[in-house]
Amino acid sequence: DYPLYRRYFHPCQRVGLDPSRLPQDCLVYYLMARYGPDAGSGASTLLEEMLMRGKIYWAVARVLDLPLSEAASACPKSQAWYAAHEREAWAAISRPELLASCDTALLAPLLDYTTPQGYFADPYSRGVGLWIGLRIVDSYMKKHPAISVGELLEMTDCRGLLDGAGYRPA
Repeated sequence: DYPLYRRYFHPCQRVGLDPSRLPQDCLVYYLMARYGPDAGSGASTLLEEMLMRGKIYWAVARVLDLPLSEAASACPKSQAWYAAHEREAWAAISRPELLASCDTALLAPLLDYTTPQGYFADPYSRGVGLWIGLRIVDSYMKKHPAISVGELLEMTDCRGLLDGAGYRPA
């Protein structure tokens, strides 16, 4: 609630600054450094980024025993938007040309809730691609319970992960 933060940050961004999120943020940044695009995974398309981040946030949620919605966003209004609009968001972004896009102007609002401009009109939609990536990974892991978290994080076949998930939006 620092006045400067209220002036420059969206409410969802400010919720994410709460000190209680520090363990989650530390784990996410560690795993991103180890398994993210800069670690050699080569993730660059929307689909690759959604699933790479989905794997990392799924693993963090599992380790910290967090609900997936809380791992995706600290903002309750964003969590509610994700739940209410998951089907329409997936329909909008699952077109092959969008999933294959490497356009960072497209990727940022779909994957990061702190991006100032959203892909969808509602400001609480920011980060919905991360949410869907989490849900795809969760579907996959429910169908493949013998796969360890480490094996999941090492997976690089995004199309196989998506196809093996049998994901259906809520």
